[in-house]
Parts: sequence; C-alpha cells; structure tokens
Amino acid sequence: MNGQRKPRRPRWVKSTNTLDIALFRATKLLPDEIAARMDPLRDAHRALREGRATELQWTVIASAVAISLSIEKKGIVRGLIEHLTKADLALARIEQRARKTKTWKPTSLYFDELDSVTTLLELFEYQLQNLSAKEYDQAWHHAKSETARTGGRLIKAPAKPTPSTPAQACA
Repeated sequence: MNGQRKPRRPRWVKSTNTLDIALFRATKLLPDEIAARMDPLRDAHRALREGRATELQWTVIASAVAISLSIEKKGIVRGLIEHLTKADLALARIEQRARKTKTWKPTSLYFDELDSVTTLLELFEYQLQNLSAKEYDQAWHHAKSETARTGGRLIKAPAKPTPSTPAQACA
C-alpha cells in the first residue's frame, strides 16, 4: 500500500426507521424503564435487610454493583467508585457468611453492610436517571463480559418485561 487508510465501510442499520433508532439510543431511560430495573433490586434489598434473602436475590444486588462499576469505568456518571467498592466488599462479606456451610443460608446484615447496600441502590437509581438506553445496554454487556472473564457465574433470571425494540421504547 502507499500509506493510505482503507476506505471506510459504513455499517447498515437493520431497521428502516432511523428516527426511532436515534431516539432509542439518544434519550435517557424513561421512568417506567428505571422502575422496571429498580423493582427487583428493591425486592432483593428488602429480603436481604430482613435476613431472608435467597442466593438469587443476593445475585440481583451483586449484578447492580457490577453494572454500576461498569458505568463508573466508562465515565458516564463519575465520582461514585468509593461507595460502589464499599458495597461490593459488603456483598462479598455477606456471601462469605451465607455460604459458610457450602449451601446458601440466609444471614442477617451488620449495620455498615446494610448502609452500603442501601447507598448502592440510591446511587444505582441516580446513575440510571442519567443514562441513555444505549449507555445502559453497553454497561450491562460490559459487566456481563467482565463477570464471565473473572470466572463468575452468569444466571438468567426472569424479569419484568421492558421495551426491547426502539419502537416499543419510543411509544
């Protein structure tokens, strides 16, 4: 070659309605979408607080930490790393106590752990209020791949239906 770059090849978008795609990727998450993501977290937090959380409920909160850390790393909403790290360590201590017998046994929380998890929920909701749908999707995929890369388990849990296509998100 003579030192020039190869010509750029544009990728074609699968949908024909470009306005819907632009709105889906550029708008902030709607209050209904935020609520759909926060409701399972609030249920899991309530169970954890009451000392009756299952492993799946613990995993829901641990996933929120992973997504929050991913959002922090991407630089979308910054300045929360200390709180998120504290919540991550609190969840690790909770897991360690709950798995003492090699099977999951619900455990009660210490005050600092409860405070860290409660702060996590508030900060995660704040992050969601400041994200676009595309940014959340990227953070979710990054957290998922980071968990798989570090040897963590991926669990597919049923969730409340959320808009999955640009047309549903814009309607």
